[in-house]
Amino acid sequence: MFSKKRYPFIQLYLVIPYLTKEIITNKEWYESRFDSILLADIPEYTPHYLKIIKGNEYLIHRSDYLIAYVTSSYGGAAKTLDYAKKNKDITIYNLAK
Repeated sequence: MFSKKRYPFIQLYLVIPYLTKEIITNKEWYESRFDSILLADIPEYTPHYLKIIKGNEYLIHRSDYLIAYVTSSYGGAAKTLDYAKKNKDITIYNLAK
């Protein structure tokens, strides 16, 4: 498990595509476990079913590294990995390979 005492220079962010009742209700719990909670900058008119995909794209555009465990060519993780390969100069580590 990740240890802030051992790796104090590593920051842990929770990036969410939209606010949920769970996060609002348990805000203190989330704040105690993450250095920061960020709401992805996704246009308000984005259909709900696309918000997670757009949230993943938001992360790719703001990251230097992508550490993934993708074993298939379909699904959200695979789409995010493909997006990273095509759209950003990002260092990718797929731990499944």
